[in-house]
Amino acid sequence: MLCALASLGWSLRNERQTAGRLRRLFADYVPANVLDHLLSEGSAQPLTPSREQLVVMFVDAVGSTRLARQESPEVFAQKLRGQLDTWTSLVHQHGGTLDKYLGDGLMVFWGAPLSAADDADRALEAALAIQAAPGLSKRIGIACGEALVGDLGTSMRRSYTALGEVVNRAERLQREAPADGILLDQQLAERIKRHQVEACGARSLPGYDREVETYRPS
Repeated sequence: MLCALASLGWSLRNERQTAGRLRRLFADYVPANVLDHLLSEGSAQPLTPSREQLVVMFVDAVGSTRLARQESPEVFAQKLRGQLDTWTSLVHQHGGTLDKYLGDGLMVFWGAPLSAADDADRALEAALAIQAAPGLSKRIGIACGEALVGDLGTSMRRSYTALGEVVNRAERLQREAPADGILLDQQLAERIKRHQVEACGARSLPGYDREVETYRPS
């Protein structure tokens, strides 16, 4: 009996520790409903790095350097925070996971820690919402493919992030996109069901030997 009680106590402590780690790590990354689902599952599996099919999106503000020169640091920081808050909220509304902020932009993805059959459509819908949001102009690139995803941080700083060629491809597409434009790769375009997209030609992307077929919402 004493052994059973001790085992139960250890199990409960372990579950609480796991829930605490999940809450601390994911609170800033995922929507509240996704976090609640992860906590209800009571598993540390999302922390373990694994290869998953992801949709990766990069968003970058256009003209922020000029704005930073024109505004006081306080005013510029306030405007940039407001912009990033808006974009992050729109990503979360469409079920996306925040990977990181990149100065005046961000990297987000769909497919982990939870995946859905319509991740491609959700990503495009988030991009369209960001494109329509007031404020700074922005460039958006989205790509689909396999990536390593999980807690890839250190004991000093946890980091739930994605790594892989698809991440590089999405970032290159974002660079190539026109102001207030969205560029998609072929893998993503083939998975979109709720929206129309059109081909906009093959492009030479830095770091790629072959041209990459690109698409945009029509």
